Amino acid sequence: MNLNSVEEIIEDIRAGKAYVKLSAPYLVSSQPPDYPDVVPLAKALVAANPERMLWATNWPHPNSSPGAGRNFAVIRASKPACLPTSP
Repeated sequence: MNLNSVEEIIEDIRAGKAYVKLSAPYLVSSQPPDYPDVVPLAKALVAANPERMLWATNWPHPNSSPGAGRNFAVIRASKPACLPTSP
């Protein structure tokens, strides 16, 4: 995905024309868990329009390591409105 594609997606999200499924950061990350290189992208997507974010897992993860639960760290770090909050 190039920068122009990301900017177009963000514009569509802002305009309410698109939804984004936040999941599987390992597919686009070049770093190990907690995939810190993906957090800025996730935050930009959420900031564009939090109401257009969906969260889902790609479970089962057939090619994942035992630390697959750490995939959620990127989604949690981006603080999307689609995640429930708890005290």
